[in-house]
Amino acid sequence: MIFTLVPILGQALRSDFMDEKLKNAMKKAIEEGRLMIEKSKTGMEIQYFEDEETGIWYPMFKLPEEMEINKDEIPYGVMWKEYLIENKNHEIVSLIMTGELGKRMIEIQQIAENYKQKIIDELLQKQPMPDSSKTLERASHLNNIYQIAEEMTIKDIVESIV
Repeated sequence: MIFTLVPILGQALRSDFMDEKLKNAMKKAIEEGRLMIEKSKTGMEIQYFEDEETGIWYPMFKLPEEMEINKDEIPYGVMWKEYLIENKNHEIVSLIMTGELGKRMIEIQQIAENYKQKIIDELLQKQPMPDSSKTLERASHLNNIYQIAEEMTIKDIVESIV
């Protein structure tokens, strides 16, 4: 039964981490003492709570601080989270259960922004702005550099850091 919990938790992740119903079920289970502790093969203790309504046991998670994060302010962090959900589900479940996801998303955002700025600076050194007085030509050049830096940031940071 417990091995079926991770995909269920994965589904909860897709609905913006944990839906209110699951959070409330966890809070109620804690209050009523419907908890179970199990040791994993690696010796790590995992605590579960029972959803009274469904009878399903879910792994405990810290109520994530990422609920309070403005997702519009950390687009690379959000892309990274989506990448993990699609490609490395076990990693994101671990981050949620430890309450580290929000902190890590902010960290990824900062790394990505710094990397992108570094790429833009390097590209502008190699391909300086045209001396032209034509605004569209200069804007086009800068837009091209931003697009290259964006693609490199997504590939080199968002899709490679775990």
